[in-house]
Amino acid sequence: MQKLKYISFLFLFFACNQSKEIADLKTEVLNTYAQIAFQNYKDIHSQVVLIQKKIDEFSSDPSEATFVSIKNAWIGARVAYGQAEVFRFYGGPIDSSEANLEPRINAWPLDESYIDYVEGNAKSGIINDISIKLDKQTLRTKNEQDGVEENVSTGFHAIEFLLWGQDLYENSAGKRIFTDYTTAPNADRRRQYLQLCTELLAEDLQKLVAAWQPNSENYRVTFVKNTEESLANILTGLGSLSRAELGGERMRVPLVNHDQEDEQSCFSDNTHKDIIANVQGMINVYEGKYENFSSKGLANLMEKIDPSVNEKMKANLQTTLQAAQAIQPPFDQEISGKNKDGNHRIQQVIKALDEQTSTIELIAKSLKIGINTKGS
Repeated sequence: MQKLKYISFLFLFFACNQSKEIADLKTEVLNTYAQIAFQNYKDIHSQVVLIQKKIDEFSSDPSEATFVSIKNAWIGARVAYGQAEVFRFYGGPIDSSEANLEPRINAWPLDESYIDYVEGNAKSGIINDISIKLDKQTLRTKNEQDGVEENVSTGFHAIEFLLWGQDLYENSAGKRIFTDYTTAPNADRRRQYLQLCTELLAEDLQKLVAAWQPNSENYRVTFVKNTEESLANILTGLGSLSRAELGGERMRVPLVNHDQEDEQSCFSDNTHKDIIANVQGMINVYEGKYENFSSKGLANLMEKIDPSVNEKMKANLQTTLQAAQAIQPPFDQEISGKNKDGNHRIQQVIKALDEQTSTIELIAKSLKIGINTKGS
């Protein structure tokens, strides 16, 4: 009898210890996620500040070389931003209906003629309507004005269009020339619009940096405290980006339609890099690593709870990354109805994303968490 009591005591002791270990590990996972979000958004903000610097240099010394340097800075910012899209889809700082930051930062697709001239209409857009006062408030107000999603006036893709112009070419990005900002009609307004748009983007990104800033009274504090809810949010972000957003809106829709207008970064032909960055963002969160930072991630938690599911997820992520890296740019040629091999490569990424989303759902089940992977 005494022996049975001792065995029961040991069982309870080890069970309590294991329960505390898991609870502590969950808290570490939340802290890791919050730190990755902070560092990632801080990097994006720094890259956008670099765009501003390059615009200033171009304004002082307008040339093809200084114009290209702005484009290169934009591409650098997109690599960082693509990795941060995993922090979406659960009502966090970027998706909060009150702040409304995501549509201001990354709205797409956009109606090019809403901003500037297009082929067949040299006088279209806000830039060429001199009755419209150009300031930050005007651009804010006009973004998705009248509830029309294509009425995009701010964010990454508005800047992209201002830098590259329309992509009217099969094997090339847009070919906007730097003289659009020097000698073309309304060049001064175009340059002012570009400066204002980039300034607004930097301001919005700074709000996201502040939301995840350590040692502050902000969203991060609440996030780390609400363990189960925040774990559900992390998995919802992973699953929604994987299946509904990247696998669906950004890849399946353009593939089915064979339409360049459905491509995300269509003006710069940067879409394939966007896709790779999105996948890398998911890897960052799952493994608990970002650049030189490394701590406890979901992989560490799942190694304790269900090692087989953990190994499956890690394998899924690597398969998805390899499939994404196999895309042959430009993306608009991969989705062409004439390119069977390209279509197959895109389908392989979609398949890999769908399979990894199923594993994300298994992870949620292992953690006894309900999630939505169908997006907002």
